[in-house]
Amino acid sequence: MKFIQENPNPSGAYPAIQNLDFIPAGWLPIGENCDTTPFYDAHGFVMPTIADGVVTAFTPDMAAWAAWQAAHPVVTKMPTTEDDILETVLDHEARLANLELLGGTT
Repeated sequence: MKFIQENPNPSGAYPAIQNLDFIPAGWLPIGENCDTTPFYDAHGFVMPTIADGVVTAFTPDMAAWAAWQAAHPVVTKMPTTEDDILETVLDHEARLANLELLGGTT
């Protein structure tokens, strides 16, 4: 049977739906006829409809999902070859400095 936590995470999204053989405390069963597609489409940012302790529907909260996305932008800049070389050189220099401080040989 599928279950969802009763309360969303601090972000406002519900954790992933779980397939379990028992009802854990703090979780709600999801009805057999409940369409979970909106849950996944909204990345857990949903408002569940609950009847008699069972989730019967998910309504996407796209405004909450959009707000979360705006607060967590995706970094799309790929590092350049120069960035990679500079990072490698800086790492190498830091290792040499540490060896010198510890009395090792270079």
